[in-house]
Amino acid sequence: MTSQNWRTQVLEHLATHNWQQAHEDVLPFLEKQRDLELVSYDSLKKLLRR
Repeated sequence: MTSQNWRTQVLEHLATHNWQQAHEDVLPFLEKQRDLELVSYDSLKKLLRR
């Protein structure tokens, strides 16, 4: 992993996750249920593409 490719490698790894399970795992810790939409591949992809 290099400073040039780490984002791509992280995205590839995140693409393999079970996002439904991730939602179930973090839901008890969220103050506002609407924040659950932030726990997604798409939102992390947007952050990593900056």
